Amino acid sequence: MNIQKLAFVILLFISFAICAFPSTSYACKCVEPKSPTEELEESSAVFSGKVIDQLEKGRTQFILFEVKESWKGFNESQVIVETVDSSSSCGYEFEDGKEYMVYTNETDGHLEVSLCSRTDLLSAASEDIDELGKGEEPSEQVTLDLSEEGQPPVWIMLSLLIIAFGLAVFYGIKRVKKGSK
Repeated sequence: MNIQKLAFVILLFISFAICAFPSTSYACKCVEPKSPTEELEESSAVFSGKVIDQLEKGRTQFILFEVKESWKGFNESQVIVETVDSSSSCGYEFEDGKEYMVYTNETDGHLEVSLCSRTDLLSAASEDIDELGKGEEPSEQVTLDLSEEGQPPVWIMLSLLIIAFGLAVFYGIKRVKKGSK
């Protein structure tokens, strides 16, 4: 087997390996919601706030909130939360300018919102407000920006790098063979 064919087979194998193991996705199925107090205990952060900006990158939606009250997790005037882009994947669909009662969980340093949490429009969260009482107003004023959110995952960058390397080797070998003839 000559070097050109070997390089092609290696490139094919790497491409197959990258594509052969896709991530598994499931339709959203939630269990019965917990009480506001139970959800507060299990959440990383709970707050009420107004959606002031949104950014979609890939399958992730980044939502910037102006925080009105916080019951748990932080004391800043703005926060960015993440959710998947589809309710069928348990993502919560937020609307700009609306106020929400938000229950989040931290994953890899990011606050994530799920359709399965008690997150809801603030106007529909009277049971939560009654049970949890008054939250605290944020004491630390911050200004956050969505432009740096949602950098591509490392595996995508590595895959592209491997493919580029394979192509460079393939064409390098081809060029060397042409020069030796």
